[in-house]
Amino acid sequence: MDELNLESEPQPEQAAGPSLLEAVAFMDEHDEVRGVGIGENEAGETCVVVFADRMPAEALPESLDGLPVRVEDSDPFVAGG
Repeated sequence: MDELNLESEPQPEQAAGPSLLEAVAFMDEHDEVRGVGIGENEAGETCVVVFADRMPAEALPESLDGLPVRVEDSDPFVAGG
């Protein structure tokens, strides 16, 4: 029987991303917000993307979870199948 090699290659540590706790709370407080996620803004910086239906610009915070905010117009999400 062959010996098992129980040594494994070290795995690179994954960078912990933003928690999005603040963004999810914002979504829960606004019916027009369909979802939130992580993306990039026009400058290529990491940002929180807010998917919303007719969200007034003045209702959006400048940042959530320490990241700038970008809004995308969105209809309700529908699961495909």
